[in-house]
Amino acid sequence: MVEMSETAVALAEATDRSLILFDEVGRGTSTYDGMALAQSIMEYIHEKIKATTLFSTHYHELTALADTLPRCRNLTVAVMEKGREVVFLRRVQPGKASKSYGIHVAELAGLPEQVTERAYGVLRQWEKEKSRGSLQMSIFDMSLDLAQVDGPGREHMALSRELLDRLRSISPEAITPLQALTLLHELSDKAKEIKE
Repeated sequence: MVEMSETAVALAEATDRSLILFDEVGRGTSTYDGMALAQSIMEYIHEKIKATTLFSTHYHELTALADTLPRCRNLTVAVMEKGREVVFLRRVQPGKASKSYGIHVAELAGLPEQVTERAYGVLRQWEKEKSRGSLQMSIFDMSLDLAQVDGPGREHMALSRELLDRLRSISPEAITPLQALTLLHELSDKAKEIKE
């Protein structure tokens, strides 16, 4: 809400003589909501306000807007890769990033190796699914795979599947905040039955 309020002020008060700086607009919501908002905001500024705008984003799909919006340009930070070693060259250049370096940045920030190695594994699975033409594996499916690797019992898997089925049956936009809170308590209690 804070991000959207600040964005609303920028869009309401900016003129064609303004400089607008946006950093990761839409990061606080689902991927598709965030991308849709980011694209819509970029198009609005380009067509209506015409302000000079720097719009940093991790949504690679938005780089395609440079092909359709005449005044839109892609810039990226220069990177040098040697195997899994990545060096950020601290130089901005024309073009778009060829890939994301989020997991590498997490390593630089000191996240445990077990976390980053697992992240690389999940990323490889998603990339494999995407290359097959459809990304059908959801986060829930991936957690079940991880649980199976860890060797949970039949009861554990049955409860996990029951929770996932329950989550999949929910339409968040169709329930009230009170119903959502009640449901959250119910699912939390059920999840506590799963022994690690």
